[in-house]
Amino acid sequence: MAGFCTRCGRPLPESGICPCTQQPQQPQYQQPQHQQPQQPQAPKEPSAFGLAIKGLPQLWLSYCKDPIGTTRKAVEKHDFLSGILMAAVTYIAVFFATLVYALRLDSHFPAVAWLGASLLMPVAGFGLTLLATLVLTKVTKVPSDFKGMLASSGLGMTFPATLAAGSIVLLLVYPGLISLLGVASFAVWAVVTVGTLLQVYGVKLNLVTILLCVAFCIAGYYAVSGLRDWFLHACYSYDINDVLSGLGDLFG
Repeated sequence: MAGFCTRCGRPLPESGICPCTQQPQQPQYQQPQHQQPQQPQAPKEPSAFGLAIKGLPQLWLSYCKDPIGTTRKAVEKHDFLSGILMAAVTYIAVFFATLVYALRLDSHFPAVAWLGASLLMPVAGFGLTLLATLVLTKVTKVPSDFKGMLASSGLGMTFPATLAAGSIVLLLVYPGLISLLGVASFAVWAVVTVGTLLQVYGVKLNLVTILLCVAFCIAGYYAVSGLRDWFLHACYSYDINDVLSGLGDLFG
């Protein structure tokens, strides 16, 4: 006889184990797995170079409205990229202006003179502007830095670049305007450079600074007019040796 359960008093089954002693198995609780929410990727910030290119048209408009104020702001921000880009725009404008003039002629195409003049004229303008700024700020002991000078020198090429770009259309109508446009570009460059030195950097006028400004203006006029005359001479000369000798005389 199996007997009775001492716990609940019920008859024991043949196994001798009362059902009351068997606890039902509790299902194991599994903690729900929470997936970490994916963080949204931050938008990629454009590079400084990309921002400078994007803002170039606005920079040009701002400079045309207020050249001194725009240059002062660029110098304070050390925005040398804008200066370099504006110098590059000048290269492109002069490059195509001289190309249009050369293609308008009925004579041969002066490839050597075209490449030489289109590359050297912007170099002369930008280089002399940078050199004048460096020398005059050092002589007068005006605080300045190289990035700021790159910004002001490049922005100083804005008006010459605009004249060169406009001359592309004018030279299609009347090629003889190239001499007048060269003189106008030099005059605008000289006024802007001197104005930047006086109003942006605060260079004080005295005998030394006046002589230095005059010297740089003469050097700029000689460089631009010399390259222009060499280019015009090459447009009507068929002798490459004559063209190269003219370039040698210019730098000699």
